Amino acid sequence: MKQSNTQTAAIYCRVAVKDDLAIDFQQQRLKQFSNGLGYDNHVYYTDNGASGTTLNRPALAELVSDIEKGEVKTIIVKSISRIGRRLVDVMKWLDKCRKANVKVIFMADTENPFLEQSYNDALAAALAKGGCRR
Repeated sequence: MKQSNTQTAAIYCRVAVKDDLAIDFQQQRLKQFSNGLGYDNHVYYTDNGASGTTLNRPALAELVSDIEKGEVKTIIVKSISRIGRRLVDVMKWLDKCRKANVKVIFMADTENPFLEQSYNDALAAALAKGGCRR
């Protein structure tokens, strides 16, 4: 049975090339996944047409600001590559979340659909996939 959660889940979406349909699809999948985890309230942070080679993106900056203000406790993201493509940047970002006691949940794109990853699991996954560049 799904347990109701009064906390709001922050949903972060990003595509490199502006594509409203891809963003809508990503948001819908993440909302459905989030609902399945018991999160009924969502705040969307969306970078549509933003490269993952830098963390200097408007919605990601807003999300970081909200983390620093203590307004975010759970973040749901499609995959680690949506945060960034540079391993060092992604790990610094994840470390900032960890220090702020923010839970980051990545939804896997594989046949094993939903996967919650810890900081160390995210590092291992990024290294294993080669999906993040230094």
